[in-house]
Amino acid sequence: MSRTQRSMLRRHEREYRRSELRVLTTFRQLTHASLTKAEGDKVKHKETMTGIIVAIGTMMANYVVCFPIVVSRHTSQALSTASSWQYDTPVYCFRVLHNKYQQHGMRSLYSGFGLGLLGQALTSTYETGLSRLFARVWGKPRAAHPRSAQWLYQGLRLLIHIPLYPLFRTALILRVQSADDALISSAGDFLRHYRDDLARFWNVGGTGLTLWSTFVPFCLFNVVTEKAMLVIYKRIYRAWTRKVKKDENSDDKEDDIDEKADQEYHHHDEGADASLRHMYYPEIACGMLSSIVTRTLCYPSDTIIFKLMIQGTGFTTQTYAGVMDCATQMYRAGGVLAFFPGWGAVVLELAAGYLILEASWWVYTYMDHRAKARIRQKQ
Repeated sequence: MSRTQRSMLRRHEREYRRSELRVLTTFRQLTHASLTKAEGDKVKHKETMTGIIVAIGTMMANYVVCFPIVVSRHTSQALSTASSWQYDTPVYCFRVLHNKYQQHGMRSLYSGFGLGLLGQALTSTYETGLSRLFARVWGKPRAAHPRSAQWLYQGLRLLIHIPLYPLFRTALILRVQSADDALISSAGDFLRHYRDDLARFWNVGGTGLTLWSTFVPFCLFNVVTEKAMLVIYKRIYRAWTRKVKKDENSDDKEDDIDEKADQEYHHHDEGADASLRHMYYPEIACGMLSSIVTRTLCYPSDTIIFKLMIQGTGFTTQTYAGVMDCATQMYRAGGVLAFFPGWGAVVLELAAGYLILEASWWVYTYMDHRAKARIRQKQ
């Protein structure tokens, strides 16, 4: 073999090795990228699930912690007198709960626990099933034709209040009744009272439940409260998100130290801000704030409904012919303040809700800082 041939052979061998190295390098890069992407997706999924769990935990903690306070407030509203607002302070509410716990234990503070959630679950299940059934016949309820079909759908939605009213009335009795003189002391008593209240819808001549004076206001109150809460939630959420974006823009101009880590962490498939604190906390806070604002605005009507629902139970000697008669008697006896009994419990409820919101804020902040620290370590 000549020198020229050997030289060409060595040159081809070197080129082959270079090509092989390029292929191996490309393969390693693709493998590393796929593994990094899979690891990133796994971490993102884990963070998303953690954020959802924290959100659910926040709402459940608020429900559990505030439930005894809500029971105290409902009792004050249903059994209030003309001068109740004068001593319904936060301290008085706390003492009532403390004495109740000492005398009858923790169980007495959670009478009727979960019945509100049961009512919401029944409403959601009924409306979902009704919407799907209606869509098969007329299409989407909001776009159904003829126009009368939309009115039919709205009327059918209101039918859920017939089984809900006895449920909420029986739950109110559980919350208001004294442990020493309980009207409902077992599951059998609960079912019997629920069945009797439900039967009064067909027994028009019976006593205790008058459709026009009690059930109809209850139905209208629920509809108005639901609509008001939705409108208030949307307004608060829009104002909240606008303020957050404005604050973030001003902070970015003043401080660029962690800009690269923030961009990596906040990067989202659609280019949105993926911070857990900004994904979940606004919805939790706005939901709780809208509930507080709506409850404050509807507080007088809430008090009237409770007073009407508790009639005929023997817990009070006050009798009213209807909504207007109840409002008139309350105003004549105590003025405008008579419509706001149990305001001390409201203050305690607001304080408890604020502490729970602050706790969830710090949890999300800690999770965000951990995610940013992990990104910096990789860089």
